[in-house]
Amino acid sequence: MRVDWVPYSASGLVVGAAGLSVGALLMPQPGDPASPLGMGAGEDDRWLAISVLYLLAAVGLAVGLPAVTSIFDRRGARWALVGVGTLAVGILGAAAYAVLMSVLRALVVGGVPLAGGVGGLAEDAWLAVLLHGWVSVFAVGEVLIAMALLQARRVSRWVPALMLAHAGLTPLAPMMPVALAAVTALTATMAFAGLGIAANRRSLPPIL
Repeated sequence: MRVDWVPYSASGLVVGAAGLSVGALLMPQPGDPASPLGMGAGEDDRWLAISVLYLLAAVGLAVGLPAVTSIFDRRGARWALVGVGTLAVGILGAAAYAVLMSVLRALVVGGVPLAGGVGGLAEDAWLAVLLHGWVSVFAVGEVLIAMALLQARRVSRWVPALMLAHAGLTPLAPMMPVALAAVTALTATMAFAGLGIAANRRSLPPIL
């Protein structure tokens, strides 16, 4: 018996996007991926929550990438493959970020002395480039997939529109009010949920 994997992959896409948005909402400075490095030792539970959510997001989105590719036939397929590959790199960055958060939490809880304190890590230029880099790559992947969706015309236009909005507004999130930054984070969940629904619908047999 043939097992249809698309619904499971689409579900992972939605769960992963939700985890990414909730993790972003827990940031003390919305949209700034380096901000949790400045948390104090008394906020180790928040560190743990963010790391778990970002790890869940990375796993869910990775599982959901095949569902994204299933939406396309010929039109837009090339852009889609490039976008999915780029998004996969951003997803790996999210997983690495989750691991980094867990390690830092373990160091703080264990009382391991750090030169300059945990807050000093946020001032390291190379670490800041690494942390901001995966967010930028993720946003580029969103833009490429949105372009492929507009070319393929396989989903409603609001799906690529939300992806483009999230990719464009993410760099501005640290300067936004908390409420607006929260809305920006939720646009990713809505966009990927739309992708998951579209992929699931295409996998269903035709109704006679």
